[in-house]
Amino acid sequence: ETVRNPSHASMSRRDRVIVSEWNTNRVMEVDLKGKIHATINVTQPLCAYRLRNGNLFVAGRSGLFVYGRDNKQVQAIPRPTQVATACMFDDGTISLITTNGVFVRLDKDGKEKSSTNIGGFFTLYGLKAHFNADGSFVVPDYQKSTVKAYDATGKLKWETSVVRPSSVTQIPGGGYMVTQRLGNQIVELDKDGKAVKTKNVTEGRPLFYDRR
Repeated sequence: ETVRNPSHASMSRRDRVIVSEWNTNRVMEVDLKGKIHATINVTQPLCAYRLRNGNLFVAGRSGLFVYGRDNKQVQAIPRPTQVATACMFDDGTISLITTNGVFVRLDKDGKEKSSTNIGGFFTLYGLKAHFNADGSFVVPDYQKSTVKAYDATGKLKWETSVVRPSSVTQIPGGGYMVTQRLGNQIVELDKDGKAVKTKNVTEGRPLFYDRR
């Protein structure tokens, strides 16, 4: 059994990757040789991250879930509107964006703290935004070929052109690495959104970027 059509991937530890598969409704922990070590069944998983406490956070299209080290579910937060992408912080609070372009912040119990309409945008399964604990965030707009940064109030801080961006990951120094699903490139932006470097990818289409 192998990884088929990932909708998201993130480093779990130095030699493991958490892979979400939308089409097969599963989240897997996979080593760097492709061997699957654990599988959790989740309906339409969009993204999954290993938290500092060892738990696993999973965002599905219609809900948010937390699993313990034994892969048993310890928290489930149903959502009234479809989720595009989400992130849980160390204190248990959550930031998410819905498919109709609303940025939402939840407390550790899953209750809504705030919501801001940032405008509709076309989302792929596999969208990866960068969320900060202060409420600011950076999101790829695939349809408009732009990357946009917002403050905690939902005000646009900057935007920059990147062809068909699918994921944004912050790197040390405050810059960002952006993958181009169709451009077969990874673009490095500085903290203000200015492109400073581009790397061509020849092994296939770059969907996500993460650091060990």
